[in-house]
Amino acid sequence: MLKQVFIVNKDLKMGTGKIAVQVAHGEVLYMESLPNSMDYPDTRLDRYGGWRSDTPEDPIGMMKKVVLKASENEIRDIFMKLRTLNIWCFLIHDKGFTQVVPNSLTCLVVEPLDEGNCDAFFGHLKLL
Repeated sequence: MLKQVFIVNKDLKMGTGKIAVQVAHGEVLYMESLPNSMDYPDTRLDRYGGWRSDTPEDPIGMMKKVVLKASENEIRDIFMKLRTLNIWCFLIHDKGFTQVVPNSLTCLVVEPLDEGNCDAFFGHLKLL
């Protein structure tokens, strides 16, 4: 089963609504990147296609989404590790109109991965 992970910067003390919007920004960026996926052309589109074909007969198409929390330093370390492994991920920075200063790192979005890999990479983090 696939799992998509979002890691929220716990250092910022964002409100619930702010966090929800930052995670939504991350998902929109991920979805927008799919048609133009030059970095990872084979794996990401295949995973997305599998998720989109979700039927009761096709449990591989099912996907979990989880939101975790980490410090900004942890998020940056995870980002660098994932990039070296050619795993698509993106750092979300806020414009600073509300609650946080401009260019604050708010969230990391990661492409859907096999649940076992997600647990290995992110199992040490706590749920938001």
